[in-house]
Amino acid sequence: MQLRQDPKIILFFVILAVAEIYMIGAFGSVEGSHGHNAREFRDTSRGLILVTALAGIFLLPAQKAGAFPIPKLPKLLTIFLGILMAWGLLSIINAKTDQRLFEFIYYPSENVLWEWAPGTQTATTSKGFVAELGIMIAFVLMVAKSTLSNAWKGILGSFALCGIAVTFVGLGHRVFDMEHIYGLEVIKGRKAIELPEYYFAPFVYNANAASFLNLAVAISLGLAFYNHRKNPHSSVYMAWLASAGISAVGVIAAASKAGIGILFLQLICFAIIEAPYIRHSIRNFKHGPPLSIEKKSAIGVILVLLLVFGATQAPTAIKRYNKFFEDTQSERGSATLEGRRIVRNLVWEVSSDQEKIGWSGAGPGAFAHSFPFLITEKESEQITQHWQYAHCDPIQTIFEWGYLGAACWFLIGLGAIVRAATLSWNQQEGKNNAHVFKALTIGLVGMSMHSIFDFPFSVFSIHVMAFAVITIMWTLKKKSSMRAAS
Repeated sequence: MQLRQDPKIILFFVILAVAEIYMIGAFGSVEGSHGHNAREFRDTSRGLILVTALAGIFLLPAQKAGAFPIPKLPKLLTIFLGILMAWGLLSIINAKTDQRLFEFIYYPSENVLWEWAPGTQTATTSKGFVAELGIMIAFVLMVAKSTLSNAWKGILGSFALCGIAVTFVGLGHRVFDMEHIYGLEVIKGRKAIELPEYYFAPFVYNANAASFLNLAVAISLGLAFYNHRKNPHSSVYMAWLASAGISAVGVIAAASKAGIGILFLQLICFAIIEAPYIRHSIRNFKHGPPLSIEKKSAIGVILVLLLVFGATQAPTAIKRYNKFFEDTQSERGSATLEGRRIVRNLVWEVSSDQEKIGWSGAGPGAFAHSFPFLITEKESEQITQHWQYAHCDPIQTIFEWGYLGAACWFLIGLGAIVRAATLSWNQQEGKNNAHVFKALTIGLVGMSMHSIFDFPFSVFSIHVMAFAVITIMWTLKKKSSMRAAS
């Protein structure tokens, strides 16, 4: 299906680009208070993603003319999302208490319907996160519809291009030694936090930037291999290969310890999984027509830039690695391995305590509010700082969503990985897309590994990017079986 000349498709991608630019540019659209009016920016990003989802549902082409615009989702995915929405709504309706962030005062609810049922401890915040879940379901439907044509590749490509933008914005801040993101000391009346060592613009936390960029690397490599199979001498193939290299330099420049480690693991996985095709491509390249002067020049310039930026940013990464291990025993803050180990254990103990939280969880988005009140004074002395995140998304998910809710979240991610891995080796699906499936599998596994040590899935921009990948992995089917709901 040809998309390039369809004005509806062009309009959709313009709307998507605006949403991505704002969502990522607004400090990654984090939650809580980082001195950047984070909640206000996240709320705006939620609205833009909802507009994008609705635009895609009505503008992207259906399988048949006149078909109902909303596509069918796989039954298991529908069940998991339905349980999460029902769980979240019940948690709000049956709210036990409320607390506004950093006010540190609980307001007991007078309308608890069932004491035994799920009920959030932070009603105001949970309403925002359940609304966000509804927006993400609309986004899932939009991405699912994109798989009825080639639009899904455009969506992936847009996120890969965002990786290039993040890299250059972050490097620009490092080159000019800027102490604040965008050089703004005050943002909407609030003083911005001054931690140049820990941010990688536009993200307020360098590890989140690295996680975003690692997935961008995987997507770029998948699109590069896809285009190489179509035309080994394609300029598009080389462009996506350059995109992967630029985003990889961004990961190194971000100086995230886990991010750099996962980057190298991803590249090793690519080299192993795609080894036969890589060897075949090298042989074809040697015996193929010579590259033009323009292409050779472009490749040379890109390689020089990658080497220069990689070499200049590597010392920062090494410095952070050394500091991280030196502080392992002496410090217990969020930047150290020991601090994160202690907090993970405390969060797990609280989540397992039926009297403090129980099987139903503290409520969507409740961690930053509830965790300080659910540990004893003696336990709080084991750590320093106020922890807005557990620096372990799986355990924080159990803390907030309970056992059933967390199981649904985990199965959504695991199901996507299993299905994409199956499609990768399914000969009936066509060899071209297999490269993209493998890349998405590697990228999502890498991000999931990173989430054990940090909180990438808690950042809205990364959450949206990951959900786009997950939805494509769940819903992409053979042409013969694609159909819209009617």
